[in-house]
Amino acid sequence: MRQTLASAISQRRLIQFTYDGRPRIAEPHLLGIENGLLAIEAFQIGGGSSRGGLPQWRNFHVGDIRDLCVLEQTFHVRSDFNPQRSRWEQILARV
Repeated sequence: MRQTLASAISQRRLIQFTYDGRPRIAEPHLLGIENGLLAIEAFQIGGGSSRGGLPQWRNFHVGDIRDLCVLEQTFHVRSDFNPQRSRWEQILARV
């Protein structure tokens, strides 16, 4: 899954997956280590969420992602993308 996410980031392609039992569609901008766990920072544009409205920036722990699919649709880097927003211990891939 790590390589699939890194590839989606480098190709700027949308991803679709299930997280916390909810379908999600997101623009992955960064893959890294956060608090010792592999995670992505993504702009969620569709699907469900228990934490408020969409679209919105979210971090997702990769180990909790299910049914990952890289979509054909591409995205542009968001002007408000800020990798310092989270406390990344290591950045593995970014747009």
